[in-house]
Amino acid sequence: MDVTLLPGGSDIAPLLEVLERRADYAIEAGELVYYRLQGKPVVALASIFQHSPAMLMTEGKAGLRTPHDLAHKRIGMQVGGQPIVEIAAMFVNEGVTLDALALQPNRPGMDALLSGQVDADYGYMTSEPFFNTQTGRDIHYIQPITYGVDFYGDTLFTSERHLEEHPAQVAALRRAVVRGWQYALENPDDMITVLLKRYPQLNREALQFEAARIHELVKPDIVKIGHMNSERWRRMADTYTHQL
Repeated sequence: MDVTLLPGGSDIAPLLEVLERRADYAIEAGELVYYRLQGKPVVALASIFQHSPAMLMTEGKAGLRTPHDLAHKRIGMQVGGQPIVEIAAMFVNEGVTLDALALQPNRPGMDALLSGQVDADYGYMTSEPFFNTQTGRDIHYIQPITYGVDFYGDTLFTSERHLEEHPAQVAALRRAVVRGWQYALENPDDMITVLLKRYPQLNREALQFEAARIHELVKPDIVKIGHMNSERWRRMADTYTHQL
């Protein structure tokens, strides 16, 4: 199989890359079920993260520790002009309407939060906590799963058209991705060495922290890598149709 890896980024929409055939496969999270509800012809192939690492961060000194505390506050949780859905669902679950939030674009890093541009900012439990601890920052984390919102995280997907035209390739690609994740989870130090050779600006300890957190989210000791449950997808869909 001849595979070309394409870069992502905040200005890249994985859905459009696949539907407009610039890519055959991509990675998304819980938004996939939202796209299906909108009639977009996407097909989830493997949910690598059984739980999402998404969360909100607030400064400890601000005393903002729950979704209710963030009503009428500035929150950096918009990507591409849209709110991050599982974060939005957390607020709705807690009776805080999106109209009660001052939504702001999410920017990479901690600058917006630390400079006071926002009162809470979106991030990943796999990365930001390490750097916050290293620098002695007093940061509080608010996770959707604490408030009954448990979405899949990184999920491999393709289009209905590509699946129909290349079923054998899709099956082979899925197997390859799962095997790659299995190797990475079983050999994190080897993978970290590879990453540092390619990206020497990265931090070994940060990558070790991330690897450990990812292992917790993938749960390879409990379920097969890439496992998906139809009932869980249905519950995620209900979150969109009944609450958002």
